[in-house]
Amino acid sequence: MTLEPPWKDKSKPRHQRQEERLGRSGGITHPASGRIWRFKRDGRLFDFLVEARTTEKGSYSISYDEWLTIKKEALMTPPGLMPGMQIDIQDVSLMVIELPVFQEFFNLLVALLEERDSGA
Repeated sequence: MTLEPPWKDKSKPRHQRQEERLGRSGGITHPASGRIWRFKRDGRLFDFLVEARTTEKGSYSISYDEWLTIKKEALMTPPGLMPGMQIDIQDVSLMVIELPVFQEFFNLLVALLEERDSGA
């Protein structure tokens, strides 16, 4: 067992801590994210190809072209993933996905909960 100082994690850049958090939440982080043709974007989380971004400013803007590029790369990543962005704005962590995908997940969750409750 090795002891590490509590400030060790704080010495890493914000984007590196964010990518590590993606890995701890059940995702897979890509080595040298975006710099190797095989590993597009920063990682995978379930069925999403995730681009991670951080900012200390009060807002973050996503351009239409940037989203289409992420979507294209996600669809080309076997087995065909969905696009997502993990955005940290100061101390708030967000996950951006397309509305139809969110609606599908929500409807599936509601159906599963109703099925569980009707069987009890």
